[in-house]
Amino acid sequence: MAGKRNRNRPDQNGVHRGAFKRNKKKIYATQTVCGICGKPVDFNLKYPHPLSPCIDHIIPIAKGGHPSDLDNLQLAHWTCNRQKSDKLVARSDVKVQEVISNRVLPQSMDWRNFRKIQAEAERNESKAISEQKQSENKEKAKLKQRVML
Repeated sequence: MAGKRNRNRPDQNGVHRGAFKRNKKKIYATQTVCGICGKPVDFNLKYPHPLSPCIDHIIPIAKGGHPSDLDNLQLAHWTCNRQKSDKLVARSDVKVQEVISNRVLPQSMDWRNFRKIQAEAERNESKAISEQKQSENKEKAKLKQRVML
């Protein structure tokens, strides 16, 4: 009966099988958190362990989702995926990291003077490096004198 149920699945037996396998590898390589519950996925666990990793279709194929599109696939725990089944689930509980772009700079610093501050820091750093080299040269000179004696 199980073979009959999966017969019409294009991601398992159809034209999308190869693309699904490639995208599955990409997801396993790039994602580490379950897209349904938001908890980490342990890749050392294998099926039939309930927390083993699997691929979830965000929009189920039964609801018109694309079977192999990378944007429609996400990492999930096996049990989370089984509970979700072919339902559409709002992803509000998954924490998404905010992307900080260089267009939105923090207002805690006066960025008009940034170049001056950066140049001053570079000067201080080069001064410290030259002082360190001078002290190393003095140490070498002392060692040479001791060897000659």
